[in-house]
Amino acid sequence: MQITGGSTYIVSLPKKWVEEVSLKRGDYVLLIPQPDLSLLLVPDRVTTRGGENREITLSSVRDPEACVRNIIAAYLMGYDVIHVRLPKSPEEGYTDTIKKITRHKLIGAEVMGETAEEILIRCLLKHADLPLKDAISRMYVLTRSMCTDLARAIEERNPRLLRQIYTRDDDVDRLYFFVLRQLREAVRDRKILQDLGLSTARECLDYQLVARYLERMADHASRAAYVLRETIGEIGSEVLRLLKDLCEECVVVLDKAMRSLYGLDVELANSVIMEAKKAIEVELKAIHVLVRSSSMPLATILYIRVALESLRRLCEYGADIAEIVIDIMIGKESLAGSL
Repeated sequence: MQITGGSTYIVSLPKKWVEEVSLKRGDYVLLIPQPDLSLLLVPDRVTTRGGENREITLSSVRDPEACVRNIIAAYLMGYDVIHVRLPKSPEEGYTDTIKKITRHKLIGAEVMGETAEEILIRCLLKHADLPLKDAISRMYVLTRSMCTDLARAIEERNPRLLRQIYTRDDDVDRLYFFVLRQLREAVRDRKILQDLGLSTARECLDYQLVARYLERMADHASRAAYVLRETIGEIGSEVLRLLKDLCEECVVVLDKAMRSLYGLDVELANSVIMEAKKAIEVELKAIHVLVRSSSMPLATILYIRVALESLRRLCEYGADIAEIVIDIMIGKESLAGSL
């Protein structure tokens, strides 16, 4: 580093890097201060490239499920235009499967064209249209509603409501995929990282885990509703009460976990971890009742056991979110101490 004119510092840039990013004489380069007091060097054209559309053409595959996995992967990698090559003489329902998954699983993705050789998918929703933290909050609200309605469906022995609950999992999945798409774009593009309200790429991992745990919680609520839908009328009153108690415990853990995340409250996060242990106690009580039961069919007992495990796992994922809060705060304290 050199000083010139008594008040200006000059820093030389590595020639190899300048050539790789195609910098020319007169180009602007941004120096962005980071929380750890380092400087991020970004060519100005990188910060203004948001209008471009990234395209990909997916090779044809015979298995429609494999094709769907490729589409989801392309969506998560941030492609805005996805060309899906179709196999010759595809099996019946092949294109219907692709269009259904696109519509039900991927927020903002629309089938814009279809021929015998190709399906064209465009991703129309940008991160500014549904901000990261809003999407995660929506995942929380949906998952919470699944748990509260599950408690009500159990109390009322309502199989219709149970069927409605397990179909809501698709809505949480759609938000989860959209969150992952945003976070992957943020890791690749520093401007998007800042637009999402994040300071460092490490925060992307924290929010990815939060989204993952919420998605898994919705999966377990859906699973519990699914296995109980046909047997709810055969469950004894004592076990029914314990199942309802466990659902309500799930809501308590989830609410506290998300409050601790929003407020970065370590004390509350620690209380969530302790609260989640109550789910194990309720599960064990229900198991003891099942062991003593002689009136319920064996199949019903097995389904109840699956539901109990799912509800207990749901609480454990709430505790995992609380642990992320603790990790975030320890990281912030460590960074502050090193400055």
